[in-house]
Amino acid sequence: MLKIGMAFFLIMVLGFPAFSLGLRDQEKEYLQDHCQEIELGAANFPLLENYLEDYSIFLAGKNQGLAYNSQLQMDLLQFLHQEAGVKYLLVEAPFASGEFINRYLETGEEEYLELVITYWRRSKERFDFFRDLKEYNSKFPEEEQIRVIGMDLQGPPRTLISIKYLGDLLMDTRIPLDLEYFLLPLVSLAQDFIELRQDPDHPLRAQTEYRAGIPGEMIESAREIARDILDHWKEDSEPYRELLDQPEHFYLVLNNIVDAFIMEEKLREGIEASHQFRSDRAFSNLLFLLEGMEGEKFFGQWEELNVFQKKFRGVDWLGAKLAGPDSPFNDRVMSIWYVYHDSQQMQPFSPGEVVDFDSTYIMRNLEELTELAPGKLSIFKLDAPGSPFSQGQFFLEDVEENIVSTDFFQYLLLIKESPAASPFYQP
Repeated sequence: MLKIGMAFFLIMVLGFPAFSLGLRDQEKEYLQDHCQEIELGAANFPLLENYLEDYSIFLAGKNQGLAYNSQLQMDLLQFLHQEAGVKYLLVEAPFASGEFINRYLETGEEEYLELVITYWRRSKERFDFFRDLKEYNSKFPEEEQIRVIGMDLQGPPRTLISIKYLGDLLMDTRIPLDLEYFLLPLVSLAQDFIELRQDPDHPLRAQTEYRAGIPGEMIESAREIARDILDHWKEDSEPYRELLDQPEHFYLVLNNIVDAFIMEEKLREGIEASHQFRSDRAFSNLLFLLEGMEGEKFFGQWEELNVFQKKFRGVDWLGAKLAGPDSPFNDRVMSIWYVYHDSQQMQPFSPGEVVDFDSTYIMRNLEELTELAPGKLSIFKLDAPGSPFSQGQFFLEDVEENIVSTDFFQYLLLIKESPAASPFYQP
């Protein structure tokens, strides 16, 4: 009773919302004064312009399967490239997949891009995004072009992409006798994967299930091969360092393969354990790749909870790791959370299925925010001086006491009436 009475006192007397509330007049007035309509395709975000120097990493959090996401990603990337000097796109994919995308951006050979998109939330919009990025890059000298960094984990079936990447690195290399036992099985599995994809009877293009038409024995072989090489590497790394041009990247990809299986196994402990393992590894992968990139700025559009800068539902998501005390970025992370109203979503593993979608499953006060929005796409700045959203929690449930809205994100981007994304392969 005492705690309830104190909360009531704080709200009524001090105007401090001690827990998650509806939007009152003062919050609505603030939002109306700190919002702007966005034109899709314009790459213009005036509400961000005066604050870009304060940040080194810019994160946008979306839900999968909505068509407007990819254009917003391109708009933000172009804006941040031109206004903040961002040259690196952090993607929700392993390092090997990011390198295949970079090969596409450099050469224009779409087989590299198709390889990645086939196994990565397959939407036509995602494929077209990287086509557009290649076209955008062509307007700038090489040193100013945007590159992709893969730093995430994906499920075990996707590890075959990493196997192919490692096989490519060994393609023109004479493997010494003392490494044949460990590396020749990798080369052989990479070739098997290539032949599987080239087989006209392979059901890949019609496949919508998690394993994407890859035989289970190939997936299990990827783990065994990567684990054997890593064990040998830890005993004696010198032969690998003499053989490989970039041994650190080779080692990272091997770890990504093994970690993909560990992430799946963590599900036995609960979904939170799996999510936490993934966030920890994505964070450590980025730190591993940062050498020689001092002073650079980064942008990434990730699944929504990954941009939250505080623990939520038992997980320190990527945003929380990047903004945390052990991060070189610490307080230099900007998070923009996309929220949706009256939209449609393509189901990720059933591309032919479309469902109605909005963010009420996770967000409070969506209807009020929608009524205040000046357009179909509107961005709200939550952390201006005197903001009530820096004093209370207005948008999320299941939040620890005394963690306010701006502890999680500095901006909300409201998306109305987005159509569903289109399947990359027609089912």
